Amino acid sequence: MKEYAADQAAALCRSRGSVRGIIDLGGDLSIFGANPDGSPWRVGIAEPADPSRAAATLFVAGDCGIATSGDYRRFWNFNGRRYGHILNPMTGWPVEGLASVTVVAETCAEAGALSTVAMLNGKDGIDWLSRHAGPHVYIDRAGRLGGSAIPTAAANRDDA
Repeated sequence: MKEYAADQAAALCRSRGSVRGIIDLGGDLSIFGANPDGSPWRVGIAEPADPSRAAATLFVAGDCGIATSGDYRRFWNFNGRRYGHILNPMTGWPVEGLASVTVVAETCAEAGALSTVAMLNGKDGIDWLSRHAGPHVYIDRAGRLGGSAIPTAAANRDDA
């Protein structure tokens, strides 16, 4: 689990005297310490339709984990349809409903678990997030952006 590895790498850096940093393992982040200039760390959330662009930017003070689960980086196309890599254990088919879920938690491992479970909940993932996760951002398959972290995130889209 790369989220756990990010947390362990951050702990190792701290144990060796580092006072701040961001460990990024494939977009899953373990952040520790304050940004040197005193401003919040800025973390971009990829636009599922074009992952080279940011859909939103989160602002975090430090000492947290951030993880994103989605259907747009690891997928396959079959007969003109995209299938994500997160599979519903009850059906064996890829989950549907949300394109991306980003969660901020105490650790990256916790954030990763929460974001993946939200994806597994499909269309009910939005309600699940509001009950079980702290700050979060979701993007549904229609491209709509939402979540509890939106008031503290800057939306980078024209339609948000």
